[in-house]
Amino acid sequence: MTEIYLVRHGQASFGTDDYDRLSTVGALQCEHLGRRWDALDHDFDAVYAGPLQRQQHSCHISLPHHEPDIAEALREYDADGLIEAYSLRSNGTTNAAPINMGHNTGPDHYRHVLSAAVTAWCNGEPPPNGNVESWDDFIGRAGDFLDHLADRHHGNRRVALFTSGGVIAAALCAALQLSPQTTVGMSWHLRNASVTRLHYQDGFWSMASYNEIGHLEHLGRPELITVL
Repeated sequence: MTEIYLVRHGQASFGTDDYDRLSTVGALQCEHLGRRWDALDHDFDAVYAGPLQRQQHSCHISLPHHEPDIAEALREYDADGLIEAYSLRSNGTTNAAPINMGHNTGPDHYRHVLSAAVTAWCNGEPPPNGNVESWDDFIGRAGDFLDHLADRHHGNRRVALFTSGGVIAAALCAALQLSPQTTVGMSWHLRNASVTRLHYQDGFWSMASYNEIGHLEHLGRPELITVL
């Protein structure tokens, strides 16, 4: 059996000049994940990370003795690009929706606008204001990467993937044949530095766990449990 650990990156730096950096909280979340794995004596046969800084930094903190393979397939969808492309349908005006990861809006409003854009995207609506990666292509690249891992790491293997919430949901969609609406709903609930596990055996995928944050919950520090 091949076991895939899908790790969402730690909290990034929303509202700053560089969103793609882990915040202080994000780094601490990943430290606690690494400590949890050390306590369980977990080791990994292979480790991958997406090309984004927050994805790779999360990996380096959680698994400091592993140098990940960088996989473009683990890149998150372009949230700001989606908001801009669907801005007319997102806010009902001719003005551009808030973009740039919160520079001109708070997190709740940003999430609301992004949710509207992602809903239009997953429903297959053509973007009125530009070209974006299609929903089908996004799900396809996540699914193709899972198939690649199943072939490459066949047998009793444990593999860690450090990526983002959208990619994790897309992987679940491809592996478990979820609807677009269910996929999007699952993506909104993924916590920072959470772990979701997939098993592959005899040609079939199954979900062993979803959105695990026990390494954070037992600390009794609610400020470490974040989604944005």
